[in-house]
Formats: sequence, C-alpha cells, structure tokens
Amino acid sequence: MRTILSLFLTAATVLTVGCNSVPLNMPANAPLKTEKGQSITSYPISAESCGFQLLLFIPIGVNSRQVEAYSKLISQSIGGRISDLKMEESWYYGLVGTGYCTRFSALLSRAN
Repeated sequence: MRTILSLFLTAATVLTVGCNSVPLNMPANAPLKTEKGQSITSYPISAESCGFQLLLFIPIGVNSRQVEAYSKLISQSIGGRISDLKMEESWYYGLVGTGYCTRFSALLSRAN
C-alpha cells in the first residue's frame, strides 16, 4: 500500500510540474518619436520557437514556446517600435510525439 501511495504522489508531482507554463505579458508600445526631417522606415520581422510533446504525454519546451518566440522578436526590435503583431501556431507529427511551433511576425518601425 505504501509503494502505491508513493508512486501516486510521484506521478502527481511530475504531472503538476510538467503542466506548468510561463505567462506571456505584452507591454504596450510607446509611440515612435521622430525629430523634424526624420523619416520612418518599416520592415517585417519574425521569430519562431518550437517544443515537442514526447509520446503525447511528456512536454519538452512546449509550455514556454510563446515566451521564447516573443523574446526573440523583441531582441530584433531594439531601437524601434513593433506594430501589426501576429501569432501563428502550427504542429507536426514526429515518430514518437507531436511538435508544436509558435511564430510571431510584426512590422518594425524605426526613425531614420
């Protein structure tokens, strides 16, 4: 009986930790400030992060993929302003599980 209880508690702990995810907070962007005579250039940027659900049960990088992709996008936007932010989710089958990907795309505006 004691081994069944310890096995149950171990499984419950593993499942609880495995289902933990990181919340994604997107702060509001401040308006892009330009000096007189400066022009604004906009161009597309994107970032992607993927995770894998091993045996449809064990998450490997699945719960944090949105935060990782957004962090990659923000690192590309230093000195500019992000607008028209879009998030795309995709998935694919692997031999022993399913892969999940998150892709953020946006327009980056910078003053010249």
